[in-house]
Amino acid sequence: MRRILSKQSKNGIKIEVNYRMICNKYKVEIRNKTNLQGCC
Repeated sequence: MRRILSKQSKNGIKIEVNYRMICNKYKVEIRNKTNLQGCC
């Protein structure tokens, strides 16, 4: 169980980091889009 949970948490962190990087990179373009409004 610990291995599965650790893998899930690592994947979640990677997705979160990529999501923030995309948000910061295209912050001006997606400022008016509701789907990425939360991360900005």
